[in-house]
Amino acid sequence: NHKKDENKYIIKYKNKDKRNRNNVYVVAVQNNEETYNSDTIMLTLERVIGYVGSKQGEYNLLLYKYNMINFKKLENEPKEHFENIFKKELQSRSNITPIFTIDDIKTLDYDDGFSVTMSEEKIIIGVHIADVSVFLKDSIKTNNSAKERWTSVYPNHHDTINMLPKYLSQDLCSLKENTKRLTASVYFTYENDNETVFLQRDSVIITKNYTYEEAKKQIRNSKELFVLDKIACSNGNTY
Repeated sequence: NHKKDENKYIIKYKNKDKRNRNNVYVVAVQNNEETYNSDTIMLTLERVIGYVGSKQGEYNLLLYKYNMINFKKLENEPKEHFENIFKKELQSRSNITPIFTIDDIKTLDYDDGFSVTMSEEKIIIGVHIADVSVFLKDSIKTNNSAKERWTSVYPNHHDTINMLPKYLSQDLCSLKENTKRLTASVYFTYENDNETVFLQRDSVIITKNYTYEEAKKQIRNSKELFVLDKIACSNGNTY
């Protein structure tokens, strides 16, 4: 069995349903009031998480075993706390860079994007990553909750398990079309066969959320996508 906190366990349980005798994984709660002796633990079944040996059952076992699904509800600061941080930080960043993203059609948490600036002398490629750190440095509860989960998970048989609350991961930190957002940005400048790199914290406005399919179709019609494609195909070398 796998103990997850002081009084809850994940165990294999023999299904007594005559119509289906497949064993199942269950979450069970220790009953401290009913103890026959020091070597016996009485458990009360709380929920079934899947059949032993099934794809979904084994997947759910891993999610519970490695704390991806928590028994207790993790605490976070309210959304208003982060909205105030966002407004204050946005005002402190003077430049607004137009960017676009390229992601899967089902994406809800857009966490990176690109910008392309061109002139006769040089090309500047910006890679923009959602600036999460600015929201966490003064948010003890959410920071601790993120440490409990340590990553986001996208399982096939379960809703997305976000490391951060949805009002961050799918809203204030998500580079959604027609919104202003905060990013940590890296700029690659190609000029006269030379490449320089510059880092800064940015504010950006997202002009387009491309799907992979849309981006492929628009490569010949969009200078920005065309340049990105050419640089990617040349391993970063100028052309």
